[in-house]
Amino acid sequence: MNFCMSWVKCEPQVLGQSALIALVLSHKVQCHSAFVEDAKVVVNELPDLFSDLEQADTRLLLHTSHAARVCTTVVIKSPNTDVFVLSLAVAHEIQASDLLFLTDSGDNRRIIGISKLAKTFGKEKCTALLGFHTFTRCDSVSVFEGNGKVKPLTCY
Repeated sequence: MNFCMSWVKCEPQVLGQSALIALVLSHKVQCHSAFVEDAKVVVNELPDLFSDLEQADTRLLLHTSHAARVCTTVVIKSPNTDVFVLSLAVAHEIQASDLLFLTDSGDNRRIIGISKLAKTFGKEKCTALLGFHTFTRCDSVSVFEGNGKVKPLTCY
């Protein structure tokens, strides 16, 4: 809790003056939210987000699901293809009406509608894509048994 308590001592304007803004802090297995209320920073435990997941990729989806309980639009920001594929694979389980994926590299910024893609592909293909992504060695290999990644996917 010492890590979070340092946020209590910060000036409220660091987090913004809106009660709509909450900073979610993950540390070890714990998770806390920090927000401004009555011109003071308040820190609360978020026991639903306590997790021993070591990989940020999967823990990020736990946080996405939690945010979707109270927000109609949730944006996941990551340059990582693994996070994109994981997001698509679990999109049908996340209750956000609009799940978006923001990725950027240098001057290139793209927002991809995960919810729309998931609806177009369907649950079965989205979850199968996770296994396909794993067999093709994630985002580091461009061929699958001598063929490009697109050809085996179109056979599905």
